[in-house]
Amino acid sequence: MRVIGALPQAVSAEAFRRAVHLIEADPEPEDEVALNATLLAAQMVVERATNRPLGLREVEFSTELPAGARLWWLPCAPVTEVLSLACDMGAGPVALDPGQVALCFAQDEPRLEFAAGTLPAGAGLRLVLRARAGAEVSAPEAVVMRQAIILIAKEWHEAGISIGEGDARAALPRMSFGAQALIRSVRYLAPQMAGWA
Repeated sequence: MRVIGALPQAVSAEAFRRAVHLIEADPEPEDEVALNATLLAAQMVVERATNRPLGLREVEFSTELPAGARLWWLPCAPVTEVLSLACDMGAGPVALDPGQVALCFAQDEPRLEFAAGTLPAGAGLRLVLRARAGAEVSAPEAVVMRQAIILIAKEWHEAGISIGEGDARAALPRMSFGAQALIRSVRYLAPQMAGWA
């Protein structure tokens, strides 16, 4: 999954400070930048581990589908809207009519159901989908995820781990048992990636 545009930040520096009782009268601008980078890195860890984007964003998925596939479970939840769809059999992408595709169980187990004849026959089909995905920050699973972000960022802060610009995808230390338990409680696993109807 590729995020198109900026990643919406689920936990602000101010919310983090309130949650961990970190009171700073007038934080230095560079401390604010470092804390926001740490919070975004923790958010990326939590989103990847749960397969649940936090906050609405436009995303792109690209996957190989077997010949004759009529169903495809998306690798994250929730997915709220299909924006565009294309397939590529090696000669370049060809746009498909999104009206020929139904997005089912968008909040819980999002999957695409393709009408008969929508996908060209043959092997080696690559599907490229642009969609709107992400949970509202007030959703029950989002509350748990935000708590995991705060816990991870607090652990890094207390350990003196600083996340600089561009380091958000770097290898980071292991999470505590508490953060792992929170993540496991809301993790989404797609039942399967493609199937036949």
